[in-house]
Amino acid sequence: MSEDTGTNYQLIKGSTSHTNMSTLSYWNEPNTLQYDNKTIVDRMRSRTEVYPDVVPFVERLLSGSKRSITNQEFLQKTEKIAKYLVSLGVKKGDKIAIYGKNSLEWIIGEFAIFFAGAVSVHINILTRDASDALGMIDICKCRFLLIDPTNDNGAAQLISAFKERDRNNHILLLRKNEKYQFYDLESEFCSPDRKSELPNVDTDDDAMIFGTSGSTGTPKLVLFTHFNIACNTPTDADNPSYSHFGGPSKFTIFNDRTFSWMGGTPITNFLYGNQMIFTSTSANPTKEEAMQIWKMIQEEECNGGCFLPYLLQNIIDTLGKVEDDGFRLHMLFSGGQIIDDAFIKTVWRYCKLFFIGYGFTECFASVSLIPLSEGQPYCTGYVGKINKGVELRIVDGSEDTVPLGIHGDIQIRHKALSKGYFANDELTKEVFTATGWFRTGDIGYLKDEGVLIITGRKKDIISRGTMKITPGFVEEKIQSMPGIKNVVVVGVPDDHLLEEVCVCFIPVEEMDVTPAAVENFCKDTFLKEETLDGMGEMPKYFLRFEIFPLLYNGKLDKVQLKKLAAQNLKLCDQ
Repeated sequence: MSEDTGTNYQLIKGSTSHTNMSTLSYWNEPNTLQYDNKTIVDRMRSRTEVYPDVVPFVERLLSGSKRSITNQEFLQKTEKIAKYLVSLGVKKGDKIAIYGKNSLEWIIGEFAIFFAGAVSVHINILTRDASDALGMIDICKCRFLLIDPTNDNGAAQLISAFKERDRNNHILLLRKNEKYQFYDLESEFCSPDRKSELPNVDTDDDAMIFGTSGSTGTPKLVLFTHFNIACNTPTDADNPSYSHFGGPSKFTIFNDRTFSWMGGTPITNFLYGNQMIFTSTSANPTKEEAMQIWKMIQEEECNGGCFLPYLLQNIIDTLGKVEDDGFRLHMLFSGGQIIDDAFIKTVWRYCKLFFIGYGFTECFASVSLIPLSEGQPYCTGYVGKINKGVELRIVDGSEDTVPLGIHGDIQIRHKALSKGYFANDELTKEVFTATGWFRTGDIGYLKDEGVLIITGRKKDIISRGTMKITPGFVEEKIQSMPGIKNVVVVGVPDDHLLEEVCVCFIPVEEMDVTPAAVENFCKDTFLKEETLDGMGEMPKYFLRFEIFPLLYNGKLDKVQLKKLAAQNLKLCDQ
């Protein structure tokens, strides 16, 4: 991927200011914060030197127990494990797979990979035979596996298959497990210091490989360097949260997401100097777990919380039936999917400010972040003003920048963008332009002052005859119907029109909303025969669901939902 940052400005007639005076859909406002050109390793050492006793991570279990670690302990244990990896033969640039539930050991293991000069490969297991994880390991040619097999069948399959692949493969347990005789982190912590020398790590060195969520298809392997990861976090001296909250780790934030996913990585909070509170639970907690999570947040006196929309909805559904305890988070963050006004109206019992973030696994920085307060009007798909340092444009099919207010494909450019997709040059060239623009796959439009509106995914567009239908528009209308909890509009096969519009909905608990009722609502809302093509955007099919299929990270699995809809309508083979 090209590092060029100037050639593409020709598309906007030479404009390099924060806004484009030719009224084209382009935005680029320089960042005013100070950043340094350091690696993750450099940041950790300098942070420890200045703040050795500060606690960056607190692990809470639903049982009520608690563990934490100081910067000094964190650095010592990380260097110890890194030296052990080097003693095993880990070389600079080697790929090391890591898998397991959220834990302090997981964090130490990943940072040890960085200190050893290696690349951390985030593994997720979605199949019982762990074939998906093994495929990722094979592509990355991982000879080392750091794993926590606690209560996980997939992990057992992965361990067995990984050793069968090559007897010289190494397995290090993140936490001791009686079922396995492999060496573990705790044993190494108690062993004498090794004489292995740690390599010098440079900002251009590869650091991490993430798998995308796969919410719209096959997951991709996204590669980041140390520079991509650390370049967008301000120096400690210029960190705005330090001055606002009174120093490092004073901003205490709970994060519900798995460490293996971009939104849950502990690196971000560490680099920003936040104190991260975490636990290990599913994105679909039981009522009891939801209550425990909220209690945990109060006990830790968290300033902020970062939740997947689905987990947040589960907490709201549970706590909404319990007397208000008066506790409010100062900030609540969510994102990963379009959030509507109906959802936002339910969050104010839990926070003072609600932030909606917009970003991608391919970029180690958010594109935009909008703060909302109670009563503030909100438009579905509105993600706020483009963040400083992010370059964004809206283009047409020829990749020419469109005028302000015109829908088009959203593209971004930023120094935190991934290098591309590991071991997939063809896909990298397809998604990243020669001048460094990332084709996000999202559709939207730009308003004055750099305000961005997302209207949907390019892949989600439903082609009914010659009409291109954006699901988000239809969803927003149906979401306003009383008794509707969640709604997703998908395209299903049609012999004559290629695709037809299908409404998949989940009703509010204890409300008997039928498909016929939703159809009648749509007939009252959308024009059909009166439109030029005689169909307009009126849906044809209506399906009621109790739950929607989710991916491992709690995001909606649209691919599976489309399959289920087509099967239920008998439009494809079962």
